[in-house]
Amino acid sequence: MIIGKSGTLTDVSTHYASSFLGVALVLVGMGLGIYALKNYLDANQAIKNGTYMPKNSIYSAVVGLLIFGVVIVAYLIFLPL
Repeated sequence: MIIGKSGTLTDVSTHYASSFLGVALVLVGMGLGIYALKNYLDANQAIKNGTYMPKNSIYSAVVGLLIFGVVIVAYLIFLPL
């Protein structure tokens, strides 16, 4: 426990978990941005070459994001106040 700016006791573990989730969200966003850029460049080159085939790897990214979203929702619902 620590004393916050308002003089109330705050649980350090709650702040640590929130910070961890925030950093994880930023990293996921960066990863998706890099993935989107790579996918765009590959698709653009394939279109120019006339060999474009849609990729199905987006499904694994969506499933991963859904699982991550469920974890965050569960954390926020059961967050001790």
